[in-house]
Order: sequence, then C-alpha cells, then structure tokens
Amino acid sequence: MLTAFGRAEAGQGDTAAAERTHGRALRLDPRQEPLVYEHGLALSEVGRIEEATTLLHTLFNSADATVRLGAKMALHRLVLRCIDVDDYRRAAAVALNGWSGQGSDGTAMLPMRVRIESSSACNLRCRHCTTGVAYHSTERRLLKADLFEHILRDLKGIEALVSCVMYLGGEPLMNPQLESMIRRLRDETSINQIHFVTNAMLATEERCRALADCGVEKIYVSIDGRTPEENDAIRRGSHYPTVRRNLTLMRRYLEPAGVQLIISNNVLRRPGDPPTAVTPAFLIEDFPGLPIATNYAYKWPGWTQTGEEEALTVDVNPGRRRGFCGAPFTESVIRPNGDVTLCCYDISGIEVMGNLKQGSLEDIWNGERYRAVRLAMMAGDEAALPGVCRNCPVYTGEEIQERPANLPVPGAAAV
Repeated sequence: MLTAFGRAEAGQGDTAAAERTHGRALRLDPRQEPLVYEHGLALSEVGRIEEATTLLHTLFNSADATVRLGAKMALHRLVLRCIDVDDYRRAAAVALNGWSGQGSDGTAMLPMRVRIESSSACNLRCRHCTTGVAYHSTERRLLKADLFEHILRDLKGIEALVSCVMYLGGEPLMNPQLESMIRRLRDETSINQIHFVTNAMLATEERCRALADCGVEKIYVSIDGRTPEENDAIRRGSHYPTVRRNLTLMRRYLEPAGVQLIISNNVLRRPGDPPTAVTPAFLIEDFPGLPIATNYAYKWPGWTQTGEEEALTVDVNPGRRRGFCGAPFTESVIRPNGDVTLCCYDISGIEVMGNLKQGSLEDIWNGERYRAVRLAMMAGDEAALPGVCRNCPVYTGEEIQERPANLPVPGAAAV
C-alpha cells in the first residue's frame, strides 16, 4: 500500500513526499529488496545521490532479476546525471560505490558502454589524428569473426550494458562485416544504442541500404576545417565533393530509417579565434537541417608533430582542462587484436589493460591495472597516472593549434 502511494506521489511530481513514503515502507520491512529498490529510486530523484548509490549497490546480487537489473540501470542513470553537470568525481564515486567503502580498492560496477574497434585500419592520414600521423605506431587490422564471437559471449554476460561505439581510430566502413556485427549486438545483448564515426569516403548505395537495416542509432560523419579545401588538406586522402555526394546518399537511405546523421567538424584554432568554435558556412549551406558539432581539435595521446607540420603547435586551453576523467569508471575499449585499452582517447592502444584471449572483459575491467588507474584518478595523484592520461586532452586541456602566416580566415556562420 505504501509503495503504491509513494509511486502516486512521484507521479504527481511530489518527489520529496514520495521519498518519505518509500522510506517508511522500507523501515517497516527492511528485508524486502523491491522496497530497497523503490527507496533507492526515490532518493535519487531528490538528489540524495550518496544514499541512493549505497542502497542500489546492495541489490547487485539479488536473485530477483527485475530488481537486480533495475538497480544497475538506476545507477547508470545516476552516473549520467552527474556527468551532465560536469560532476565527474561524483559520477566516478557512483560507479565505485565510494560512499560505502566497497570501491576502496578501485573495483567499479561493470561498464555501461563498450567501444569495439571494428577497424584499426584507415583510408585517410589526417594531420590532427594520431592514426594519421603515426599510422605504423600500432598494428592495423579488421576485427575478425572469431574474435567478434568471443566479444559477443563476454558482452552477453554484462547486464545493463547500454551502448556500444563501433569505432576507435580507424575507418569502420573498411570492415565488410560491420552491419552484421551491429545487428547481432542489438539482437543478442542488452545494448540498445549503437553508433560509429566515419569519413564517408567509402559509403556506397549498397552500404547505405545495409546500414539502414542493421539497427545503428547514429552515425557521425567527419568533415574538418573551415572550407572544403581545408578539409582535404587536413584530412589527407579525403575529397570533399565525394564526401558531400556520399553524405547526401546516406541521408536518402538512412534518415527515413530513423538513423540520426551528425556532422563532426574539427577546426584548428588560430590566433584571434573566439572561445567557442564557429560552424563553417559551407557545411550549413551544403547540408541544411543536418546537426553539426564544431569543435577545436584535440591533441590526442600519442600525437607527434612531424617535420611537414611546422605550422601546427600544441597549446593548453585552460577552459578545457579538467584534471579528472570518468572514462576508466564508465566504459571499456576492445581493439581488433583483442587488446582491452584504457579508454576512447587512447586511439593508438598505448595503455593495454589486458587481452581477451587471456581473460574475460569482466576480469580485465576490475583487474589490477584498471583499479590502479581509478584509485590514482580519485586521489588526484597525477604522478601515478599512466602517461596516456597525463597526455590526454581531457586531463590536460591541450589542443592542436595552427599558426599560419597571413592566412585569411573564411567567413563563418554560427548554427
């Protein structure tokens, strides 16, 4: 009766009264796991995140599958809520169950997102990308069917896994099995959000049909620079007229199927640029109605300046420096050779946490290496962090900037 009353109060928007009602119900029968779950939800709704986290984590081993899964999903939502307001330390503490002391050894709840690199090979050599300037710094290959089956078996055992990104540092469309892999992830795991990033140079009518039917939710198309010519200069091997034609083709097939297409536009910061990057006019004109995310280019871990890139430099943007990263608490990365690497910013696979041929993703996730990174991050011990963290734009705020002489800045229009 009290539970139903509390739900009714929540439905009417009186979250404080709902929390009190659910709390009373739990005090009357503290052994009832569904009541623990309801009170945990109510506490989260009124912003008592520490208490909600502690309660919901107690349900991880519940024999009631509905309660167990509900608690894990509620905790994922708490993590995302903290991230949405840039409270990354609290998000990490939710993942660790930090207020109960259970995460004091760096053990975290299993990730909500997994990143699977369907192809570490790429058909471009972009100036601002670690893959582009250090192509031979790591093994380049496509994800093969046998390893994908191994990955799939692992992911089936992770409850409340929400999303998957089929991309890291290569070009996903180089893998002819991409669409079938996406379909199986949607059909055989708890994942319901899948996206990837592409340069669109390899998009064909046949691939567009397959992508429209495979269950992918979003596709980001990379077009960089402030003009078509600058895109081709930055993204070496790209040809803007081909990209424009192929993206138009993708819109024709994918938008009616409900697939969201988004342009990812990175520009190299120049002296005098505004604090927030401005979307170039040519993209607005060529792709009316399409979302465009314009940002200044990061300096990825492992990026090195070559002799031909004398116009580029690395500077710190203080507004971007965070000094903390939530990635080791929320998502894992699997490369085509089975390596599990630290995070999505380590696109060269520098910091290997383990390999799926020697252990499960769950074992690696809470293995010694991951736990050590989490503890160092929570303690603010920069010296104890791996080099890939200390040289990551999320932590350092570093950007690749351009210092060209007498180079006019093309007209730009804000979205």
